[in-house]
Amino acid sequence: MRAAYDNARSSLTMYLLATEIIGYGDHDFAFAPYGAYWRALRKLCTLELLSARKVRQLAPIGDIETMSLVREICCCSCGARGEPAAAVNLGSMLVSCANYITGLATFGDRFSSEHKAKFLSAMAVVLSSGSGFCVSNLFPSMRFLDVATGMRRHLQVAHEQLDQVLDHIIKACEARQKVKNAEAAEDDDILSTMLRIKDEEFDFPFNITHIKAVIIDLFIGGTETTSSVAEWVMSEFMRNPEAMAKPQAEVQRALDSKNPGDHESLMGCLSYTGMVIKETMRPHPSLPLLLPRLCSYSHVGE
Repeated sequence: MRAAYDNARSSLTMYLLATEIIGYGDHDFAFAPYGAYWRALRKLCTLELLSARKVRQLAPIGDIETMSLVREICCCSCGARGEPAAAVNLGSMLVSCANYITGLATFGDRFSSEHKAKFLSAMAVVLSSGSGFCVSNLFPSMRFLDVATGMRRHLQVAHEQLDQVLDHIIKACEARQKVKNAEAAEDDDILSTMLRIKDEEFDFPFNITHIKAVIIDLFIGGTETTSSVAEWVMSEFMRNPEAMAKPQAEVQRALDSKNPGDHESLMGCLSYTGMVIKETMRPHPSLPLLLPRLCSYSHVGE
């Protein structure tokens, strides 16, 4: 009986204007209703897109970009001779770093500066619109107000821009894969993996629309979640500077004089730092923890 009730509340689907337009309906795995399609997407992510092997393969990207972020912060925060250190906008730096890591992991070297600018500007519209006030999200019967306020048109323009950039990148990846097929080379990014799966037998029809929806989810989850949690951790440290000493010493003890490529394997040594992150997420939960559940059915009186 408990399992049946758990299944009834497993869906996150609800009417949200941003997810309806940007997320290609219910094709993404964040808001897809619980069922065979959602289970197949979860299997795809667990075994292919976010498997332990794929994470290890893409780990150097995170190491390189994180060290680049640290160097950038050091340069920006060090003033010239006789001048005080300049203020650093850590929030924008974290968002930029998370975006670039997600872009390289998803698209590889096809994430050029031109595509990056167009894609990220549209994603900024999506994130701001999704976190802002939308009348129809609270009152679904008043969807006509989304047209009157311009919210629907605003999101549709962002969706068209995202769609054009994704089409261009996917076509470039398909052309590249045709050349690599004879070599039987390993997939070097998440998009290549999804295109390979599209051409193989899978539990459900997996087409370009599904690929685009999954990419949008990866960017929203990989950017907003990572950057917001890191920013809240640093904000709490600034409010309580005495609390920073212990995790700082732990990080220095575990990672000092170590090769950046070994940092991922040493994360298990940072037990206290992990607890600090968990405690930060308690008063400041990230987006995936805030998504409401939708009961698919109910039986009053049972």
